[in-house]
Amino acid sequence: MKIEKKDNVDRFLQKLNKSGFRILDIKEDKHRNQHHFPCS
Repeated sequence: MKIEKKDNVDRFLQKLNKSGFRILDIKEDKHRNQHHFPCS
């Protein structure tokens, strides 16, 4: 999953976890200002 970096990323991640997704890793693409989330 790719999303744009915003101020509310932590809240978004909490909602993903509550929905049953596990965040395996977070990588920031500094060239595009995006986050990459491998999910399971």
